[in-house]
Amino acid sequence: RISEELSLRAAVGRAYRIPTFTDLYYVDAANIGNPGLKPESSWTYETGADYSRGPFKAGLTYFYRDSYDTIDWIRYSSTAPWRALNIGGTSTNGVEISAAFDKLFLNYTCLDVYSKHDYMSKYTLDYLKQQISAGTSFEFLGFKSSWVLNWKKRVGGQSVVIADMKIKKGIFDKKKVKLDAFFEISNLFNTPYSEAQSVEMPGRWIKSGVKVEF
Repeated sequence: RISEELSLRAAVGRAYRIPTFTDLYYVDAANIGNPGLKPESSWTYETGADYSRGPFKAGLTYFYRDSYDTIDWIRYSSTAPWRALNIGGTSTNGVEISAAFDKLFLNYTCLDVYSKHDYMSKYTLDYLKQQISAGTSFEFLGFKSSWVLNWKKRVGGQSVVIADMKIKKGIFDKKKVKLDAFFEISNLFNTPYSEAQSVEMPGRWIKSGVKVEF
């Protein structure tokens, strides 16, 4: 008989964030801190459901975040320096959907952040709007392999596809000592992309080595 389960969940959270030293006092030609910043506070509400039937699992989550005295770095033109300010209230809506079957998985995340503004935002309003992750893992001839494909779209419209892979081989596992060899490639296709405010991310990154646990 195949087991089947459905569960519902909900949560409410309260958070505070005090300004960092950089937010308060950092100054250079392109950035100006603000020693008069107030702490940022927020309420977060979340609800969701999880379902499983045999090897199939799925989840749906909706969350809403109300932030007050939000701390951000802003400017009104591309030639002006960034300034740390409390930009007022921001509202964030988000949805996460996940599904997995045996060794396959698929995840989708969508965010929408709203704040009345007429300025450029360095962090709060420059965010990853949508992401789809899909992948699989399997074992062959003693090698454990995982492959992940990520589609990302930022609020400004840029969308990219990033692929990562990892292969691991157990070498030794006796008397509480475990030795594994691994080989990883991040950004397999060497895709150029950036994060907040055009910060360039690394291209193809290859790592190899051994891991010892005892």
